[in-house]
Amino acid sequence: MASQSELSLNFLKCRLKHRRSSFVLLMLTGFLLAGFVFHEFGQLDGGLMNEGSAFRLAASRLFVNEVPCDASCKWLREQLARKEQVSATCNAYTNTTIGQRLKHKLNTKSLQRLGHLLVLDSHKLMYCYVPKVGCTNWKRILLVLKGVYNDTKLIGQSQTHTLTSKFIKPLSSYSLEEATERLENYTKFVFVRHPLERILSGFRDKFQKDYGSSTIFRKNFGPKIASYGSTKNVPVRPDGTLNVTFGQFVRYIGDSKNIFSNDGPTEHWSDMYKMCQPCMINYDIIGKFSSLHEDANFTLQAAGLDGKVSYPQSTNPTNSSDEAHIASYFSDLPPDDIRALLARYVIDMDLFGFSVPRSFKAMLTNGTDGLTPNGTPDK
Repeated sequence: MASQSELSLNFLKCRLKHRRSSFVLLMLTGFLLAGFVFHEFGQLDGGLMNEGSAFRLAASRLFVNEVPCDASCKWLREQLARKEQVSATCNAYTNTTIGQRLKHKLNTKSLQRLGHLLVLDSHKLMYCYVPKVGCTNWKRILLVLKGVYNDTKLIGQSQTHTLTSKFIKPLSSYSLEEATERLENYTKFVFVRHPLERILSGFRDKFQKDYGSSTIFRKNFGPKIASYGSTKNVPVRPDGTLNVTFGQFVRYIGDSKNIFSNDGPTEHWSDMYKMCQPCMINYDIIGKFSSLHEDANFTLQAAGLDGKVSYPQSTNPTNSSDEAHIASYFSDLPPDDIRALLARYVIDMDLFGFSVPRSFKAMLTNGTDGLTPNGTPDK
């Protein structure tokens, strides 16, 4: 017999497939289902509820802690917490100076910002890809579901991105009416990563590894990044590109005068919220790199794709998520450089509930002075 959380996850699949367009009908249906599930099974998991309805969020909070929680239940509960974090942050930033960077309404202009939201009409899926957060493997999965390949293992690293551009349409390519219909009816998911991990991964991949793409990155960005340090006797790599340091890279990113594009090479260190607009898009699932494979497996299960495709192992790991390893790169940097970097990503950190690692607080002048309770810089 299926467990209560398995029933909940199966119901989530159903809800993701069969949303109602009428809000009144949705509330009535949610109320009846809540009463039925609670009466029959003694619980109503948070993951059953889409964040678009405050009623359903309230209902989920009533029952999510009522019974012992297995792995599926815990995952659903964590999803509810992540979505509530995004919603609360979007509301908190309303009518603030920093909040002006966030987009809350879909219109013809804001739709053009959604080029990172990949659409798979055949499976009613929408995935917002963020570079350095396992996006290559998710693109491989979309290509297999599209029928371009029948196995993710057969698709090379650079080939994946080329084929995705050719076969998978971004939401920005649809009309406003078409995009609105898909946003209302498709399963939408995004995977995010702690900004400090993400930029370290980007640095190690593009400036320390030697392969075709990294050489191009160093040729295009090396001279400017190197200018954030001593310009005398800059070391040159065997491929003729400048051997920039991590400190120079951090100062380059932390410089607020540098504006990073979402549709070019700088997407590798652009803000996640700019690419995926979580205050505009109500994501059904928010995955994190720290729980990548667990979140990926449950995402595929919730979308009804478990058994059809699985999330592959990384083919280009940078091993940039270990806190001690991260600290070794940052430990010699001036506190002001670290603060400038945190200020760059303050919205990402607040939206997705990331805080400054404990080891970093000792690197900052006066401990945590100047940081918010969550560890991000004061606004």
